Amino acid sequence: KESGADSLADAVRYFTDQGADGIIVIVPHDGTVQTLAGLNLDVPVVVVGAGSHGRFSGALVDQKRGARLAVAHLISQGHRRIGHISGPRDWIDAAARAEGWREELAAAGLADDLLLEGDWSAGSGYRMGQKLAAKRTATAVFVGNDQMALGLLRAFSEAGVRVPQDVSLVGFDDQPEAAYFTPPLTTVRQDFEELGRRCMDMMRTQIEDGAASSTIVVEPELVVRASTSPLP
Repeated sequence: KESGADSLADAVRYFTDQGADGIIVIVPHDGTVQTLAGLNLDVPVVVVGAGSHGRFSGALVDQKRGARLAVAHLISQGHRRIGHISGPRDWIDAAARAEGWREELAAAGLADDLLLEGDWSAGSGYRMGQKLAAKRTATAVFVGNDQMALGLLRAFSEAGVRVPQDVSLVGFDDQPEAAYFTPPLTTVRQDFEELGRRCMDMMRTQIEDGAASSTIVVEPELVVRASTSPLP
């Protein structure tokens, strides 16, 4: 079985062998960027999900900013015990969102001791939700993505924890189904269409003009729905 690094190297070689003029790579982990850096590439490369790295350009949604928007919203609603369910800690996005959660809490003088780690799936959100429901220590939870928030909602419902009356909840991504959760989910929207357009513009510029590597950052947006409310 090939390692992730071997699979990435094989995929990149396939495209270069086909005469690709440039390559766009989604990089979930820091190790992906390091693997790319170790390859002998003579075409422009844009890494999506990370900043520029050496000769590679970068394109990303500001994950830390999105997390801070989510937590700032909860603080504005009067919440002081705000937990976080993160994605896997070795993911770039998960680490940035957790860092944003910590920074916004620190700026408000609040503790950051309510941290649980999931795996992006609804099932892990459900399991973390069971733990939070048993302890009843958080009045609000910032969840690392909408799928985990879905599982959390199920666990809270089974435990008799009402959202948002007992606990407010904010997700991340604004997946199409988020508006139809029960209750509709307050979440952070990532504009992937804009990110994709700007990636392609950057790639064209590098291919046609030989532009130096750079980083583009797309700002996230907080979408407020019915899963958050002021602290009673």
